[in-house]
Amino acid sequence: MPKLWGAGIAGYQVDGVHCGKSLWSEHEKIWNRNPHEGVKFFENYQSDIKNAHDLGINSFRFSIEWSMIEPEEGKFSEEGFKYYENLFNELEKYSLEPVVTLIHFNYTWWLFEKYGGLVNTKKFTECFGRFVEAVVERFGKKVTYWLTFNEPNTWILSSYVLNFNNEKIHPPAHSLNWAEYNDAKNTIMESHRLAYNIIHSYYKKHLSTINPMVSTNMFWIPSVKDIKDIDVIGSFISSLGSDLGMINDIGIDYMDYISFDYYYIFNTLENIMNVKEPSSAKLYPRGLYDALIFCRDNYKRINKDTHVLEPIPVMIPENGVCTEGTNSRKDQYNRKIVLIHHIKEMYRAINDGAKVLGYFHWSLLDNYEWGSFKYRFGLYSVDFQNSTLQRTPANQINGDTDVSVYKEIIGYNKTGKNEVPSDLLEKYPLPN
Repeated sequence: MPKLWGAGIAGYQVDGVHCGKSLWSEHEKIWNRNPHEGVKFFENYQSDIKNAHDLGINSFRFSIEWSMIEPEEGKFSEEGFKYYENLFNELEKYSLEPVVTLIHFNYTWWLFEKYGGLVNTKKFTECFGRFVEAVVERFGKKVTYWLTFNEPNTWILSSYVLNFNNEKIHPPAHSLNWAEYNDAKNTIMESHRLAYNIIHSYYKKHLSTINPMVSTNMFWIPSVKDIKDIDVIGSFISSLGSDLGMINDIGIDYMDYISFDYYYIFNTLENIMNVKEPSSAKLYPRGLYDALIFCRDNYKRINKDTHVLEPIPVMIPENGVCTEGTNSRKDQYNRKIVLIHHIKEMYRAINDGAKVLGYFHWSLLDNYEWGSFKYRFGLYSVDFQNSTLQRTPANQINGDTDVSVYKEIIGYNKTGKNEVPSDLLEKYPLPN
C-alpha cells in the first residue's frame, strides 16, 4: 500500500509577489502582467494546512522558494526562513509528512539577471548548491523526502523551445533554441547530482537517524512513440517520454525513488497541442497503470538487507485534472472520476507488483496556473470574486465533494483494502 497520501502546492502559484523577486515575478512585469498574490497562502497557511489535514492525508508537498531564502546573492533572509519554519511547525501539528520541492519552475531573480539562469551551468550549479546547503542545514531534521526539480523534462522544453507565437509558457520564453535547451538540461543534471550529494552527506554527518530520500519528478509522457515521425517537435518530445529519459541521463544512482507526475496521454499531435489548454487535454487513467508497470520492470535495485533485486519505489507527486473556471469539461470527466479511476489503476499496478511509495493529488486548492487563474485544479475551490478568497470543498455532486471522495478512498485504504470502494466506482463510472 502507498505509505504517503497527500496533496500539493507550489510557492509562486499560491504566494505570488510574497515570494519576492523571482524568475516568474520579474518576467511577468516584462510581459506587462499584473502582479498577484497567488491565493494568499502566505496569510492563510494555517487554515489551508487544517484543510489539508481534513482530507485524511498524511503528507503534504510544497516548494521552498529560493527567492524568499536568498533574495540577494549570498545574503540569506531570516524572514524567509521563519515563514517556512512556521509552515513546517504547522505540518508537524497535524502529523503531515513534508515532501519538499527545491525548485518548482521558479528561482531567484538575481541568478537569471546576473548570470543567465539555467543556461549558465557552472554558476547555476554553484549557487544552487549553496541554496541547498542552507535549506538542509535549517530544515533537514524536519524532512525525509526531497525533490530537487519539478518536471525538468518539460520545464526546459517550455522555457527554450516551445514558445511559438510569443506564447510565454515559461520564462524566458524562447523558441526553438536547442543550444539553450541543451545547456539547461546539463545544468539540471549537474545540479541534481550535487544536491543529492549535499543532502546525503549532511544527513550522514549530522542526522544519521534519518535516511533521506531524494529524487526529481518528471512529467510522464505516455504513448509518444506513436507520433514520433510527425514533425521535429513530435520526434523530440518522443525522446522525453515513456522511458523517463532524463532520469537515465542523470543516473539512477542519484535517485532514491522514481518520481513522476501523471496527467495526460499524447498519442496524436492534437493531444500535444492541447496541453497548452489543460482543460481540453486528453485523460487516460489506464496510462497510470502502464507507467507504474514500466517502472516496475525497468528501474530495479539490489535490496541491501535481502540482497534481492527489487523495483525501486515510485512516488506520484502530481495527478489531477483541470477545468476552466467552474465549467464542466467537454469530455465529461470531473475530479471525482479522475481520483477514483486513477487510484483504481494505481492499486491494480500495486497488485501486479509495482512498488508505490506515495500518491499526491494536484492540487490542494485552486491557484495561479502559470499565467492565469482561469484553470482550476483544486480539491478546495477558491472564490476569486471574494476579497477573502474563500476556500470551500470543490464540486458538490450527489452529496459528495472532491474532498469527501478523496477522504473516503484514503479511509478505505487505512482499513487494509487495496482497492477503491465499489460504491464510488458505481456512482462515478468512466465517461463513454
